[in-house]
Amino acid sequence: MHTRTDESLAIGVHDLMPATGVVLDRRAHVTGWSRGAARLLGHDERNALGRAVVDLFPRPTAGAVARACQAVAAGRTWRETTELFCADGRIRPVEIHLEPLAGDAGASLLTLTPTETRGLPTQFHEAGRRIGTTLDLQRTAAELTDAAIPLLADAVAVYLLEQMLADDHGEREADERTVLRRLAVAVADTTEAPCTRAFPVDEAMVYLPNSPYAVCVATGQPLLFDAEDGRQWTVHDAIREEDEGGDDRSGHTNLLIIPLIARGSTLGFTVFARRPGRAPITTADVHPALDLVGRAAVCIDNARLYRRQARTAQSLQRALLPRRLVPPPGITLAHRYIPARGTEVGGDWYDVVTHRDDRCALLIGDAMGHGFTAAAAMGQLRTAARTLATLDMSPNEVLRRLDEIADDLDDAQFATCLYLLYDPRERICDISVAGHPPPILLLPEGGTRLLDVHTGLPLGVASTALPATFRASRHSVPPGATLLLYTDGLVEKRDADIDHGIARIREILEKPCRSLDAICDSLIATLPNGADHDDVAILLARTTP
Repeated sequence: MHTRTDESLAIGVHDLMPATGVVLDRRAHVTGWSRGAARLLGHDERNALGRAVVDLFPRPTAGAVARACQAVAAGRTWRETTELFCADGRIRPVEIHLEPLAGDAGASLLTLTPTETRGLPTQFHEAGRRIGTTLDLQRTAAELTDAAIPLLADAVAVYLLEQMLADDHGEREADERTVLRRLAVAVADTTEAPCTRAFPVDEAMVYLPNSPYAVCVATGQPLLFDAEDGRQWTVHDAIREEDEGGDDRSGHTNLLIIPLIARGSTLGFTVFARRPGRAPITTADVHPALDLVGRAAVCIDNARLYRRQARTAQSLQRALLPRRLVPPPGITLAHRYIPARGTEVGGDWYDVVTHRDDRCALLIGDAMGHGFTAAAAMGQLRTAARTLATLDMSPNEVLRRLDEIADDLDDAQFATCLYLLYDPRERICDISVAGHPPPILLLPEGGTRLLDVHTGLPLGVASTALPATFRASRHSVPPGATLLLYTDGLVEKRDADIDHGIARIREILEKPCRSLDAICDSLIATLPNGADHDDVAILLARTTP
């Protein structure tokens, strides 16, 4: 017996949408409407162009968009997380990001990105609402234990089948030993150290087939269990005997074991226990516990699936990024890639292509969003860019072709890109930019210069009314100078605009001259610890004196 969980209320990993972009003029009217925006909001490009952007969003999203437009009009960028009522009837949590477009006075780019927060609907009671605030597996399990104490028990532990943690789990054989891993444990006492030592998190446990825990997993039935004398019975039997006027068996129990069931599969179980002296667990406690665990099970399964997707995306990204860059004549190289939040992969990439005449192309880009979609788009754009770079095209033509390719990608993915073509004989470089941060030139004597470039629209954002135009700029590069190409994760933070980030990076570069690897390490050291940074790609190129 278990409470049915309405899985249609949960947002699963397969429901994640890609980032979507809208271009606005100085009056906050739409001048660029991507296919992703059309699909998401139900307005096609013809109906959207020229209209006030706030008129195209339903409440409460329209209020967030209005606040973003006011901030940009005052010269600030804006980020806000809100709920978006989509054209398909679903409610999706999104982050709204509005920032001015460099090189286009008065224009701005509105980005809608799916957030990591997957909270449960507001109509659930307060205890349930505290579960599922992130897609981190262990944190979600810990939120379940915290929500149940002291409401239902004095100690709670969450266990997950080991096979469910594998990236590609198969069906468990009937006679296989039950192997589970403890994801979270919590007790009501303020001194948790003894409990933590006795029941450490992330410990793998093997249970024999006749143990109550293995029985719970095998049958999918909640069990009442007396740890003192080893008696166990199903909740169904206990309730039936109460209804028939028999002995209240549940009055003698101090453990309740409830399976974690989501999408038709048993993931593991949750154990509820009460200390001696407190009223024992009864069948009256079972129903709220079933409700709590039922809701938590979907959140835990979301986190489990999300972790699997993130690992797949990371494997894809590692396979698509160049393992080793061959330095072209007259240049030494260093490069780094730091994934976002330790587990969530993004779409940052870089590459170096050497021409037959010893000219070389330095490329760096960022497919917007995170997860498998961003990694896949990154792979397609990097492969296309590398191919185009070998065809002796101008930087402008390469970006124009990439823009056409990005526009044809599934899910209306868009990206930024910077293409730098360096001639070691003339010591000049031609740079064309699609919505990407400008490169920084570190001079041999130690000063820096932010290269003045014309910034076109990001790839895939242009529309019939606002076509993509790219214009290259030419710069001289003295012997011994260093070019820094980077993605916005290095310079952009939630509490500061990108100009402050660039100024901070220039201060680091202007310190006494060091090796390229040492510079990379210094730049990475500026990133915040923990989860508060985007993925980062860095490409350094130093000309030979």
